[in-house]
Amino acid sequence: MEDRSSANARNEADLERYVGCLIGGAVGDALGAPVEFMSNSEIAGQFGPGGIQEYAPVFGRVGAITDDTQMTLFTAEGVVRSWVRAYVHAPCAIPGQIARAYQRWLHTQGLEHLMHNHCLNGWLITHKNLFNRRAPGSTCLSGLQSMKCQDDVAKNTSKGCGGVMRVAPVGMYYATLAAENDANQSALLNEAFATGCRSAAITHGHRTGQLASGAFAAIVMLLLTGAHLRLAVTAIMPMLAAHPDHEETTGAIEHACLLAKDRPNDAGALRELGGGWVAEEALAMALYCALSAPDFRSGVVLAVNHGGDSDSTGSMAGQLLGAMYGTSAIPNSWRMPLELGALIEAVAYDLAVFSKWRPSGTNAPDVGSARYQSESNHVEAAAEGDLAGISDPFEGVELPAPNEERLENQEAVERALSEWEQDFRADAKADDHRIFRAHLRRLELPDEPELLLEGTILVVQMSLAYLALDNQEVQELLAQQRYEPTAVVRLPYQLTFDIHGKAYGRINVSAEMRQVDLADLYATPWHAYNRVGYRSFWISRVDGAPLSPQEITDFEKTVNDDLRFDYCEEEVDYWFDPDTYQGFLRVIVQDVYEEGEDV
Repeated sequence: MEDRSSANARNEADLERYVGCLIGGAVGDALGAPVEFMSNSEIAGQFGPGGIQEYAPVFGRVGAITDDTQMTLFTAEGVVRSWVRAYVHAPCAIPGQIARAYQRWLHTQGLEHLMHNHCLNGWLITHKNLFNRRAPGSTCLSGLQSMKCQDDVAKNTSKGCGGVMRVAPVGMYYATLAAENDANQSALLNEAFATGCRSAAITHGHRTGQLASGAFAAIVMLLLTGAHLRLAVTAIMPMLAAHPDHEETTGAIEHACLLAKDRPNDAGALRELGGGWVAEEALAMALYCALSAPDFRSGVVLAVNHGGDSDSTGSMAGQLLGAMYGTSAIPNSWRMPLELGALIEAVAYDLAVFSKWRPSGTNAPDVGSARYQSESNHVEAAAEGDLAGISDPFEGVELPAPNEERLENQEAVERALSEWEQDFRADAKADDHRIFRAHLRRLELPDEPELLLEGTILVVQMSLAYLALDNQEVQELLAQQRYEPTAVVRLPYQLTFDIHGKAYGRINVSAEMRQVDLADLYATPWHAYNRVGYRSFWISRVDGAPLSPQEITDFEKTVNDDLRFDYCEEEVDYWFDPDTYQGFLRVIVQDVYEEGEDV
């Protein structure tokens, strides 16, 4: 996490509760994910009468987050980027920035949109582990795909919980502003409510789904400004009542409060509130658990063991309980294995301190502020037609010094990669791409060696980047990737990736294929082609001989071990093409598109 010395206006207790809110939501999401589509009897049969108590493997790992936490992170990015963009360029509408952030999330799910031509930028989408499908709701996907512009709202009638489960950062954002201006808290509370509603409206058209989201965002804001949960609920009820069509949301909240008073911490009472598949039920169930449970653990365990939308109710209850009790209340057995835990904690910290970032002065632009500028906010401004007259507000401002050793290592890698690319291109040109043309003919691919050249450079670049992230030696990889593959000793095989027909990438490998990580490359965003990953790859011998039956068997095992280490069967599917041409092994890989609830 960031150095907290710049956050002099927020004490450690405040920061604990901010981080507790996002981490708490993520651990509730991860605990509920394995049982989301299981009935009560199935949960009891697998985990015992007390239900699931600790993480179970799902999506190929323990502690995996789902689309709930992914979208929550992109909501956080949207609200913070609206603040940063306001002082870098000009004030902007917060919902529009949230919508652009959701389009970046849509990109991580492997789907395209015209808005991606000018919004695929920033820090968050550089985290490759976000490029994973975790049973995303169909309404969220279709709502974003049907957007015509960033100010568009959903035309459907869905009130699924996919709108409410992601809006906690809206409340966190306005809580930070309220800490700066106590006198304006009432107005900020109304803004939190309205922004929560508008955030949900990006994908969910039903008023109940929107009002439940506004209510949840406002409650989170009040918790982080010091209110007791029951008082926070009381405070938002008049706001709800002032809106048409509030009755479903109001009724669900009142029912939850009554049950929490009369029958606290009761699984049967929780099930009376529904399954959490729709927004008002998810809100009511989260409130019931947070109001009636004696501590963080018991509240989240209760929230996920009910035979409904367990990850969403677990996430929302965890956000409330985390905002109430802070990170110290979250069990280490949940927190330590949590996927992307460090990223989630960093985003929570940014939500707590962003108001201290300024274009001048002692507190900015710090590392946090820089993270929430796109490749330039000027690019976003140009897309909106208001670029004239922009100057660099940070000119002359001294940025924090980077880690010198890390910088030197990075510069050395970049120099080596640049030299390798120059040599590789020169060798291909000198040969008039004859080796590439012959390779494409063997695989019965189009005679377009330039596509193989550009794709090969990209695949090698990304393979090198993943090795560097894992602190592994990168020079050896570059030495092995010669244009003339027979010049490389002890690497008798090649992998050739089909980047969705846009390019092909060749890499020289050993029998163990240690030079590549198939799972990482499958999740890699290729910004030049507006695609993610690959759709298939070929394994072949450098000498042109057909693979032997034993070689094919060994490679099938290696491929299985690599892909299944990161992806479970419900997430990614693959098969070996039985019609592979003349002794090559072709592997076809694709996402598994599950039919889930309309959330």
